[in-house]
Amino acid sequence: MAVAAHFEAQPAATPRAKRRRLLLQAAAGANGETAAATVHNVSATGILLETSVALEPDERFEVDLPEVGVVAAQVVWRDEGFHGCRFDHDLGGAALGALALRSDPVRPAQPGGAIEHEPFPARLQRLRKQRGLTLAAIGAALGVSKPTVWAWEQGRSRPTPDHLAALARALAVPETELAGTITNPRLPGVLNHARQQIADAMGIDPEKVRILIEP
Repeated sequence: MAVAAHFEAQPAATPRAKRRRLLLQAAAGANGETAAATVHNVSATGILLETSVALEPDERFEVDLPEVGVVAAQVVWRDEGFHGCRFDHDLGGAALGALALRSDPVRPAQPGGAIEHEPFPARLQRLRKQRGLTLAAIGAALGVSKPTVWAWEQGRSRPTPDHLAALARALAVPETELAGTITNPRLPGVLNHARQQIADAMGIDPEKVRILIEP
């Protein structure tokens, strides 16, 4: 599904207290500051959202849903414009059905979706710096030395499959993205959302869910 939406800044007593509200495009006209967004998927527990708005992890906002009204949500993860968000309370089937009626029909994939090749050492270094982590912090998380992580980033050695999985967890990215097997830039967000849904259904931590994609 893909539902066009937009963020609208809600008035508040102070700028710091300002809270955003996400409205579907078919909702009443927006007032004041707005920003475009796309809802890619909605489950009973949360929403997968794409937007250029700089939503931070743990940030709270409101979602105006048809047949339901305004519900509170919280950002759980963020990845290059994609945001996995969790509702404060699970939605019912009627709400999900009403939202599905607003979604765009499925469109064929467009050419040019492949991302430019990036060597593993450069990708590891980029992801580490984006998350503000030091070589020592990564080493401590994996139980290896700082020089070992440095060697990975310099292309002097390659992490084992177990270390690769631990690296992905430390960097909060899917293993496929870290390994460089992704050809669609939307795949990381889809995988993270699927992992969260599986974890919710099983009552386990999302980090314990591993998704295997066979070519």
